[in-house]
Amino acid sequence: MLGIRAKTAFIFFGVFVVIVLPVNFLVYSKVETILIQADTRELQAEGEKLFDKVRLDPALIPLPPQNYLMFIRIKEVLGIDTVFASPGFPEVWSEDAVLVLDSIKIVTKARPVPYSNASLLLSIARSTHDLDSQLGTLQLYLFIANSISILLAGVLVYIVSGFTLRPVRNIVEVASRIQATRSMERVAEPTSDDEYRELARTINSMLARIESSIKTQTNFFASAAHELKTPLTVMQTELSVALNQNPEPSTRTILENQLHEVQRLDRVIQDFLLISQLKSESLVIRKAVNRLDEALYSALKRCKYQIKTKNAQVKVTLATEDCTSSFDYDKIELVLFNLLDNAIKYSQHEATIQVTINRADRLAVQFVNPVTETITDVEILKSEFKKVSELSSGLGMGLWICQEIMRLQGGALNLHQTNGNFMAEVVI
Repeated sequence: MLGIRAKTAFIFFGVFVVIVLPVNFLVYSKVETILIQADTRELQAEGEKLFDKVRLDPALIPLPPQNYLMFIRIKEVLGIDTVFASPGFPEVWSEDAVLVLDSIKIVTKARPVPYSNASLLLSIARSTHDLDSQLGTLQLYLFIANSISILLAGVLVYIVSGFTLRPVRNIVEVASRIQATRSMERVAEPTSDDEYRELARTINSMLARIESSIKTQTNFFASAAHELKTPLTVMQTELSVALNQNPEPSTRTILENQLHEVQRLDRVIQDFLLISQLKSESLVIRKAVNRLDEALYSALKRCKYQIKTKNAQVKVTLATEDCTSSFDYDKIELVLFNLLDNAIKYSQHEATIQVTINRADRLAVQFVNPVTETITDVEILKSEFKKVSELSSGLGMGLWICQEIMRLQGGALNLHQTNGNFMAEVVI
C-alpha cells in the first residue's frame, strides 16, 4: 500500500508531466521554426549572392560553394531552357520559393531578363542534414533535461513531503501508544498554525471525550457492583443458614441450586468490579508473605459445587515443600479460582484435573485438564471478551482479569495446549 509521501510524489510527477511536456513541446516547435527559418534565410542569402554574379551577355555563371547545388533556367513563352545545372540537382520543376524534397531544401529566385519577356530562374539547393542533426540534438537535450528534472522533482517532493508529514507521523506514533484508560496520553500540538495543529486538537478533544466516557462507565460499574453486593450477601447468608437447618431433600436441592446461582451472580458482580478497577488503574495490590497451597485450597473450596456437578476429580500435587512467597492473597486466590473454574467448565464429565505446585526459579502452579476442542491461538484467550466457544457461558473476561492481576503482581500467566490437554500456569 502506497503511503502519503509516495502518493504525493506520484501526483506531483503526473502534474509535472502534464504541465511540462506540453510547454516543452511548444518551446521545441518554436525553436524548430526559428532554426528552419534561419536555414532558409541563409540559403536565400547565398542564392542572392550567386544571382548577382550571373551574366547572360557575355555568359558568366559563378560556381556554387561546396555542399551547394545550383540550377539556372530561362523561362520564355515558348518553353524553358537550362543554362546551368549542378550534377545531382533533383530533376524537379517548381517555381516555389522554398521547396523541401526528402533531405534537400531548394530555394528559387526569379528575375526578369532585360529587353525581353523572359525570366531568369536560379535555384540553389543544400542538404538538410545539418539542420536535422541540430533538431535531433535539441530533442535529445530536451528529453534528458526533462527526464532529469522530473526525476529530481519527484525525489525532492518525496523528501520534502517527509518533513511536511512529520507532524502526522508524530500523531500516529502517539496514537498507537494510547490505551483506553481513565488517563490517556495526549497528542502534542504542532507550533505551526495549520491543518496539522487543527488535527492534533481534534484528536485531543476526541480523546478527552473518550476519557470522560470511560470514567463514567467505570464509575457506573463500580457503583452498580457495590449496590448489588449488599443484597447478594444477605441472600447468600440466608440460604446458607437455611441449608444448615437440615431441610427436606427436595427443599435442600432447591436451596443449594439457589445458593449456587447467587454465588455465581456474586462472582459476576465481583468481575465487574475488578474490570472497573483494572480499567481505571485503581486496583491496589497488597503483597505479603503467604502460602500458595493455602490460596489453592481456598479456591478448591469455592469450586466444590462445580466439581460435584461435573463429577470431576482434582488431583493436587505439591512438588515443593516451600510454598511461601510474597503476593496478594485475595487476588491470587481469585486467579486460582478462575483457572480452576475454567478447567472444570471446559472438561468432560468425570475428567481428572491435574494441579501441581512447584518451584524452579520462581513459585508456580499448573492446571492441566483434558479438552476436546483444538484452540489455534491460546494467547487470544487472554484478550477481552474472548471465549473458546461463543455459546459457552461467562463474559469471556476471566483470563483477561487473571492476566492483568498477574501483570500487576509482577508474575505471569502462561497458556499452552498439547496432546489434548490444556495447561494454564501461574508464575508468582
